[in-house]
Amino acid sequence: MSWSSAQQYCRENYKDLAMIENQEENMEAQNTKPSSSIVWIGLYREPWTWSDGSKSSFRNWYPSGLNNDGGHQHCGTENYNHVWGVSKRKTTLRMKFITDADLTDPEVKAQILQQVHF
Repeated sequence: MSWSSAQQYCRENYKDLAMIENQEENMEAQNTKPSSSIVWIGLYREPWTWSDGSKSSFRNWYPSGLNNDGGHQHCGTENYNHVWGVSKRKTTLRMKFITDADLTDPEVKAQILQQVHF
């Protein structure tokens, strides 16, 4: 799923892609996703902004995660080693994503369970 598709899905079904604004939220994101996955987060474009338009000084970039491929990588990822990288927004890579939904909310849990049942 592309970053744009993941964002659209999150906005239609929950709130938005995950916005990680401090170390505590970063740890929560790490614990939410499978450890071997790379997932989309709500960070995009330089200057780096969250998908809701807000800004945050917190960053957790992989040391080489900001090469930006000549200005063609515009979207943030949370990598398998729990640091951030960047990728192309229109990429056709099938990547999972994390959303800013409250997973302890009974209504959110019910929606997730409804989607999981066949």
